[in-house]
Amino acid sequence: MFDADVASRRMNDSIKGLAFSGIGRFGLTMILEFGNRVPLATRFVESEPTAGKYALHVQCPARICQGGRIVLGSGDLEPGKAEMRYDTGASVVDRFAERLQPKVQAVTVGICGDLRIAIEHDIFIEILPVSSRDEEQWRFLHRNREHYIFPDGEG
Repeated sequence: MFDADVASRRMNDSIKGLAFSGIGRFGLTMILEFGNRVPLATRFVESEPTAGKYALHVQCPARICQGGRIVLGSGDLEPGKAEMRYDTGASVVDRFAERLQPKVQAVTVGICGDLRIAIEHDIFIEILPVSSRDEEQWRFLHRNREHYIFPDGEG
């Protein structure tokens, strides 16, 4: 069962003060990364990929805003296209994150699973579950360890 207070505490305890370290995607899932890069435990590739120590996998509407402007959003994920506007925007966000390493200032979690992550340099990541179906909208994970899922809670 989802508990906004538990989710908020877990996310703030984990990523507050860490750098927003990058963004990517897997299909139409937005992947946000936080903290230093760690090896991924996978048996499907020969190389040893790395990713942020913490990640947020988002399958619902989301956007990254800075200075009152939407920089990148889930609406930029275009099904069926090999090269998406999202990919170009994610490259820009990645370069910015790599150069400045902006730190997470706070995470706010609403009772309906909405998230707002405040980051230095007037950056906000907003996530808004919009489905009443009992299916995963987002997943917060400590790489190779525990997950916290909306709407299910512990995962």
